[in-house]
Order: sequence, then structure tokens, then C-alpha cells
Amino acid sequence: MNSDELKALGRAVKIKHPEYANASDEEVGRAVLKKYPQYGKKDSLPSVPSFSDAEVSAAERETEKLTKYGQYLTSKSTIASQVQAIRNQTQNVNNTQDLSVSSHELAMTQNAVQRQLLQEAAKAGLDVATYTALKAEAERTNIEIAKHQALLEMDQEKRREDLADQIKAALVYAQHEKHQILHIQDEVLKLLERRYTIQSGPEPAELKAAKLEVLDGVIAGFIGQLNGLLQGPSQEDAG
Repeated sequence: MNSDELKALGRAVKIKHPEYANASDEEVGRAVLKKYPQYGKKDSLPSVPSFSDAEVSAAERETEKLTKYGQYLTSKSTIASQVQAIRNQTQNVNNTQDLSVSSHELAMTQNAVQRQLLQEAAKAGLDVATYTALKAEAERTNIEIAKHQALLEMDQEKRREDLADQIKAALVYAQHEKHQILHIQDEVLKLLERRYTIQSGPEPAELKAAKLEVLDGVIAGFIGQLNGLLQGPSQEDAG
């Protein structure tokens, strides 16, 4: 089993046992593999704690929500790209036009801005210089708040993506574990039928006893594997 497979096993086990969160995914995977070496075979996948039907249904609903949220983000990104393309096109058109402003018009604009600052400063009971400095500081504060909000949104999105990955991994391993359990149950039933056939057959008693002893050992081995799958890794095993 390679490093990626060990990490995947570790992540799946840590979902069921959050007390191992301080250990790395690979460390937890190695501990489980050491206790259950049969999971390292190519025809056997790592086991994770089994989920109840209610837990699986809840995980599926959460995955559906996250999928819809991802579709929303994709649509939002597409719309934003289209809007930006329109803005760029408009800007290119504007750049090709003659937007030069005469000295008279520029002076009028500056005077209008100055008059507005004087009026706002007068309402606030401040001089223009103080009001301008406070206004600039408020704008910087708003920019910092916007940056912080953007970082929070990015962090929340990353957490949603990580949760979706963990749920999907757990569901995949739970499904494989379910198949393993069903396979072992089928094998045990077949062996029990074979045992009954031997026990009720016409063979000599000593030969029956020898065959039944071997068969009972095989059945016990399967039942041990089945119990291990149903119980999942214990805290001591993973530690």
C-alpha cells in the first residue's frame, strides 16, 4: 500500500475517531494496516468504521448541497467573467475616443470637489484638512474590512471543499466495506451448508469428525474477519 492509500485510510478512520486528529493521516493509516494486514492486499481495500443508514443518508444530502454550491460558484464565476469582459470592451472603446478635458473644465471640476469637501467638513464641524484625513482613513478601513471578509469567504469555501472530500472518501470506503461483509456472509452460508451435508452424509464417523474440524476452523476464521469489519478499528489499534 503506497503513501496516498495510507493517507486515504487514515482520513477515513479519523472521521469516525476525531481523537486521532493530532496524528497525521499516514500514521493512522499505518497503525490500522499493522493491526489488519489483510487490508494491504491488492484484492482488499482499507476498512473504515461502518456507517448507519441515517449517517449515510445525511452524508449524501450534505454532498448534494456541496455539489449545488459548487455549481453556484461556477455560474457566479462565469457571470463575473462575462461582466468583466464587457467592462474591458467598454474601456477599450473609451480609450480610443478623445476624452481630453480642457483646462477650464478641469478647473471647474476641481472647484466643485473643493466646494463639496467644504460643505461636508462644515456639517461635521471640522476643517477641510482634518475631514479629508478622516475620510481617507475611513476608506482605508473599509478596504481592510472588505479584504478580511474576502479571506473569510475563501476559508469557508476551502472548509466546505475539504468536508466534501472527506465525506466522499468515507462513502467510498464504506461501500467497499459493505461489499466485503456481504461476500464473507455468503461464504459462511456456503460453508454451513457444506457442514450440514458432511454431518448428515454416509461417511464414517471419524472421517466426518476430521472434515468438520477443518471446516469449523475455516468458518471461525471468516467469522473473525466479519466481526473485525463490523466493529472497525479500536482506539488501541489505531493508537
